[in-house]
Amino acid sequence: MRIIRGLLFDLDGTLLDSKERFYESYVQALRDFGLPEITREAFERHYHLDELSHRLPEGKALREDFWRRFLVNLTAANHETQFPIPGVPEALERLREKGYAMAVATARLCPEASVRRELDHLGMLHFFDDVLSNARVAARKGWEEEDSAGKRVIIEEAAASLGLPPSQTAFIGDWVADIRSAKEAGCALTIGVLSSGFRPGILEAENPDAILGSAAELPEFLATIPELISPGYLAIDREGRWLNDGVEITHPRTIESFWRGFTRNERGKYVVRIGKEECPVHVHAAPYFVRRVDIGSDAVMLQLSDGTRETLDPSTLRLLDGRYLHCRVKGGAHEARFGRPAWHEIAERIEEGRDGTVLRIGNRRHPIAT
Repeated sequence: MRIIRGLLFDLDGTLLDSKERFYESYVQALRDFGLPEITREAFERHYHLDELSHRLPEGKALREDFWRRFLVNLTAANHETQFPIPGVPEALERLREKGYAMAVATARLCPEASVRRELDHLGMLHFFDDVLSNARVAARKGWEEEDSAGKRVIIEEAAASLGLPPSQTAFIGDWVADIRSAKEAGCALTIGVLSSGFRPGILEAENPDAILGSAAELPEFLATIPELISPGYLAIDREGRWLNDGVEITHPRTIESFWRGFTRNERGKYVVRIGKEECPVHVHAAPYFVRRVDIGSDAVMLQLSDGTRETLDPSTLRLLDGRYLHCRVKGGAHEARFGRPAWHEIAERIEEGRDGTVLRIGNRRHPIAT
């Protein structure tokens, strides 16, 4: 049997259609090195056959320098030319609801913050527990010399960021190096996708566990593996309910026990810790929920999902998508979402004015970020 608790995704060609950006970056790298330019037709032909390196002059050092320059150009290229692979956001939503921990592991040589901004712009960042780029590990002493051509270290770091060994993860990627590096890292499953346009035979030569048309097919594929053990993770869903393998937990003492042990571990991940044991918790919207509010003349008292009460800090209010009210709680350390009853109770105090959306408490009007 195989236990898969985490899913690690390549970025370009797997989650995002970045071919236009890839072309622009490749052409710019040719110019940077004073090499002959390439037509769009020739690029497409060599790209689909994974032969773009073959056009470069001989010499390992030069080719490695070229691809490093390419990665720098890829970071700087216009990200408005890329978009999610069709069906992938919907698949990620389903996988998240199944309880899988998920991370992005990309070989882009760029700050992870820039990748996060791109995913956020496309409405995909919230699916992932972590985002790792080449930048996190490339600066480690000795790494570049030892493993400059692969993604193995990035994949190992991504698994560790989820609190998992690689042997409890699946890696999904569109390129030869993705499959090869995932095997070297010890991932339980290596899954190739054809969404970037590479010929199937190129990935087949690496003997991955499966080749899919795109990551959009991943939920159905995982459901067909008879020996696969599901994540087995606890979760707090979008309504603030505790779930175990997707089933709501309703026993009051169990819920009280979970809240007593609910914390962040040393990696900043939410877990339930009981004694020496800890279990990861998937947080779908916010770790805490506001269940009820008590609106006074000059303050609002919050009743939180863990049974505690505290005074609202109005300066932390945010309205997401025009319908989800959030604030910071526990001294500003955690996010909380207003549940439906609390939202209905406080909504009558929310007004639209010349300065935007505000919450009226007594004679004061507190701005709400949108």
